[in-house]
Amino acid sequence: MKFNLIILFVFIFLALALQKEIHAQNIFLYGVWLNNEDSNNDTVYSSVRSLGMNTVIQYAPYNNQQIKNKLSPFNLVVVKEDSPADFISYYSRGYYTKWQSLDNQLNPVKVGVQHNGGGLGSFNSVPCWSSQGLHDSMPGLVKGPDYRQDKNYRLNYDKSLINYTSNFNLAYSPATHESPGNIVCRIGVRLKSLVMIGDKTRLDSVEFISKNILVSDFSAAFKKFTLGYDYGSLAKKVYDDTAPGTGIEFFVDFLGQGTLYINYIEVYDNAVWGTHFIDDSVRAASINNIKTVADNYSKWTNLQYFYAADEPQTIDQYEPIRFVDSILTDNTSIHKPIISAFYPQWDGGRNGEFTAPEYKTHANPKTIMTDYYPFWAENNYTTEFDLRWLQVVLQQISHEDKHFWFMPQAFGEYLWGKNIPTHWRKPSNIELNASIMLALAHGAKGLIFWKMTTTDGYEELLGGPYPNITFQGILGTSYKPTDMYYYLKNSFSPRINGILGTTLFNLEYSEKFVALKKISNPNMMVNTPAEYLALSANLSSDCNFHAGLLNDIRFPMNKYFLLVNLFSARCELKIKIDFTNGNYTNYFIKDVETGGSKVYDKIIEIPDTLDAGEGKLYNTGPVVLFGGDIKYNESISGINILSGEMTIKSGAVLTVSGTYNIGKNITIDPGGKMIVTAGTVLNFLNGATIINMGGTLIAPDSLSLPHKFN
Repeated sequence: MKFNLIILFVFIFLALALQKEIHAQNIFLYGVWLNNEDSNNDTVYSSVRSLGMNTVIQYAPYNNQQIKNKLSPFNLVVVKEDSPADFISYYSRGYYTKWQSLDNQLNPVKVGVQHNGGGLGSFNSVPCWSSQGLHDSMPGLVKGPDYRQDKNYRLNYDKSLINYTSNFNLAYSPATHESPGNIVCRIGVRLKSLVMIGDKTRLDSVEFISKNILVSDFSAAFKKFTLGYDYGSLAKKVYDDTAPGTGIEFFVDFLGQGTLYINYIEVYDNAVWGTHFIDDSVRAASINNIKTVADNYSKWTNLQYFYAADEPQTIDQYEPIRFVDSILTDNTSIHKPIISAFYPQWDGGRNGEFTAPEYKTHANPKTIMTDYYPFWAENNYTTEFDLRWLQVVLQQISHEDKHFWFMPQAFGEYLWGKNIPTHWRKPSNIELNASIMLALAHGAKGLIFWKMTTTDGYEELLGGPYPNITFQGILGTSYKPTDMYYYLKNSFSPRINGILGTTLFNLEYSEKFVALKKISNPNMMVNTPAEYLALSANLSSDCNFHAGLLNDIRFPMNKYFLLVNLFSARCELKIKIDFTNGNYTNYFIKDVETGGSKVYDKIIEIPDTLDAGEGKLYNTGPVVLFGGDIKYNESISGINILSGEMTIKSGAVLTVSGTYNIGKNITIDPGGKMIVTAGTVLNFLNGATIINMGGTLIAPDSLSLPHKFN
């Protein structure tokens, strides 16, 4: 028993010490995306520092000492995509997917391999799908997966048409006396898409290529049958291949008499993946190229990630990203991973699937950095911020990565020389703050703003000469600070670099939230409580509140919630917290940033007012665990740990049984009382003691207590 108590004491001591270390070292990741052209610009770097930012995404050749020195104060995500010799970015922009025939997607409007007949089979001990049991031809014996592909490369220097290769890995057991010239199957590739015909939408199908496979074409083992294709003129036409049931489809039509075995269908681009990774004879050299580029940055001690594969828009990119990342993290001297800006689509879905789980499963990034820009040119709401889909997307992202980074929209895209937005309008400071707070309420652990400087660009759909658009950023023309710059510097930066950021760093989103929303036009009413928290308001006026429930990763009973006003006006509400079924009596509710707190007996309802777009982080939990005032009589037993200063107020009695590990001082006010029952173990850690200010302390004579009388 004594040995166990010693082990417990050591454990608690180390836990409290670790807690101190975490708070001392960890800072919230806060940064901005910089333009390549500004890699040597002292004015820009000075502006970043003045904003209190600690991280930048920036172009940085490994052998440029001047840029290296300028970037040294920051955590660095390095960008380098000048040519195919930048192997990390180049190879990550390849395309490859292997579709196993045994996958059986039963939902016809979701991504995956589907079967129109046949069943499980085995050829040379390889499990696969087969035509077993079929006595007649069967179109679409295997078909799918129905997903969007890129049509052109998306490298900075290469937008050329992609040439794809598809390999159908097949085997065949012919029927008795079947002629070698008989057709066994037809394999092919087609594109299914939605097209507009007048004012109506129609499902269209275009067959790129097909081929008949004869009995004589097969061998005694599985054999790859190859079809090459590209999107040709379709690459520039307007259609939708992101809707459910659309996209590329590989198909195997069975036409034979024996048994056809389908192992897999793989697809890859020829220029990148086909040239550098399909053939084993060149694969090793390509892997070495990745290592060489990474090792060139081995002396960049501030490097955190290699940036590559900006906004992957197709499943085919996920395997190249995963593969290159695995080489970087497992086989190089610096072990720095890839990070990409991940755009999840406007509603979080593509081809009937949520994109976030697909990306996490197949690309397996260490960190998901999502860029979702909600302030569109055509949605200039005056009463409600257009953050409905952002909330949906953030919920999906946070489920896949509890430590995701968010890229707030700190820009607008405007016609060149005019203040007319094209796709996106620059948000107001209130709108920007609302989007940031919503991301933090979903557990974001990093903020990377896009973008810092105002630059000209070209939008192909608009036509005309270059430039035809202007991206307005945090800094205006000639690098002059904008209102957004001063909002970040004077309002937001002190918060995220202060107690708000340091607290959020150690919290994890529970994936539960509370919503209170009443909008008159369009008519909408939402009121969803969760766990211990509920919100209410005078519903004669419109309001839109969101509260994300956050947990302390070290102490599960230490609860937090980040409350956000998503309405464009100052709004009042009531916050109700209910721990009726809790094991404790005295609970506190505290505004983390102001420090203002109240103590309550299991249930409390407090009024509050939030400015438009504002967010407040609240902390609530048992006083006997996390500190505060004991105002109501309470008895505790079992094993408990006190990690904050606690005061027993006049008229209150705290009775302690079991084991109480005391990491902070306990003060007994005049009229307060602390009773320690027989057999209780009190462990005082880190010099903690009992300070008796004139109250009553009752304890067994055998228990030696460190205490002071004042």
